[in-house]
Amino acid sequence: MKFLFTNNKDILINIIKNAEEFIKIIAFQFTSREFVDLLIEKSKLGLIIELITLPVDSYSKEEERSKIKNLFNELLDNNIKIYFCDWEVGDPSLTTTSMSGRINEGGGNKWYSLHGKLLITEQAAILMSFNFIDRNLFESFLITEGKNIAKFLELFDKCKNLFISPTKIKNINGKIIDKINENEKREIINNYLKTGRKLIRDYPPELTPEKNIVPGLHLAPFDGRLRKILYDLINSSKKFLYLVSESLLKIWSNLDIESDRSRKHHRVFNIPMRLCCGRQRAAAMFLAALRSALITRPFTGHN
Repeated sequence: MKFLFTNNKDILINIIKNAEEFIKIIAFQFTSREFVDLLIEKSKLGLIIELITLPVDSYSKEEERSKIKNLFNELLDNNIKIYFCDWEVGDPSLTTTSMSGRINEGGGNKWYSLHGKLLITEQAAILMSFNFIDRNLFESFLITEGKNIAKFLELFDKCKNLFISPTKIKNINGKIIDKINENEKREIINNYLKTGRKLIRDYPPELTPEKNIVPGLHLAPFDGRLRKILYDLINSSKKFLYLVSESLLKIWSNLDIESDRSRKHHRVFNIPMRLCCGRQRAAAMFLAALRSALITRPFTGHN
């Protein structure tokens, strides 16, 4: 197993080029001309290729949607299977995960359930932060080979089963519907018949258990709530804390850090910390840290 933090996409390109049997991808976004051409090339060689991604209307800019739709059509025309994860969960205007509270924050006017990024072939599997877009950004890549590939295939199939597979309910794919109680299921079906949207107001608690962290590959929130796992990891750190995140403000506000008003109940961070995030968000995070926490060791921020 190997971990990389880089803006070099060659690792992905080489793994795709070396694939000989199949390629499976889960992608929050897939708009890269380079990767579209690469997948088409591999499909013409007879590889089985599957892509789980978001529908075109998940992209916020109208002018981008026709271009993206054409890219998807090219893939479909070349025997590449695309599964659109069109299940929505929650409402951005009603959830704390929306920084602004605007319903169109993030992309499009919907709050789709998929945010994972995976690439799997018979030779390697990658868990990553990379979106398949035509921009070179610093991204994280966790690469594995051999017997561990089977675990990635299981996760791919689990995601496909939950959000894509046919059900007994007409025109509603995704067996997540079978895991929801009858009252909420009726609400989802009625809303779908009226609007055409598959909207879950909120995942039932029984589907998103609060589990302690266990090493392995997991599908959040069904294998455990990611925020709880993340907070537990950070708060249990004893020697150092290195964290890379697009946004740190929400994370910081939920940590078990010591504040001036409650020093008897919270820990003091007395370990070296390095936090890396976007430039604008970093400024907000630093202010939040200064206002809410007592840090006893040097604090290094990168943007």
